[in-house]
Amino acid sequence: MASATKKPGADGQAALAEYFETLFQPLTGSSGSLPAAREAGGGRECPAVAVAPVPQSVIPVWTFALYGLGLALHRDAVTAIVPWPDVVGPPPAPRPGLVGLMGGGSRVQMIDVSAVIFPPSLRRRLPGEARRPFTHAVVLKERDMALGCHGAPAEATFFPGEMRWHDRKGRRPWLLATESARRTALLDVEALLAALDEGCP
Repeated sequence: MASATKKPGADGQAALAEYFETLFQPLTGSSGSLPAAREAGGGRECPAVAVAPVPQSVIPVWTFALYGLGLALHRDAVTAIVPWPDVVGPPPAPRPGLVGLMGGGSRVQMIDVSAVIFPPSLRRRLPGEARRPFTHAVVLKERDMALGCHGAPAEATFFPGEMRWHDRKGRRPWLLATESARRTALLDVEALLAALDEGCP
């Protein structure tokens, strides 16, 4: 009997889905960390970050998608949402995720944060349909940086008691918490930018 023929990119799509699931795994053990096998992603260790206490009040956020993964940033960290602009290059200096500069003489660096959020092995296996162009950019407050995303970001409110807060001593210090109902990961901007500077997924 002939074996089933896989669609092009099927392995990469499966790897992408599996990785997304690891971000939403229940915490285990007394330390609250994810299983070690799930934390391994290759690349360098990210800088250690101080773990802030869990917020006691609601969290206003911008939610957006990156290659199908739901992400969120605190609204205080964002200054504007704009359509993805014409990007000029080459980038001023090599750094992970740097796509180029926003056009019109701007100094704003356009960033693809999958360079940090996805392990290198997964980025190499992204299926062709996942490599679609960005449609919008999330401009960070008091930073000459904007993060690319797929589709228009939306405002939302998270409730701390409904989220899973992560121990950030492993390879994902940029991951503050996950919101399972909306399948969204809340990012720590400072840790995310530190990881970009260090080049450590």
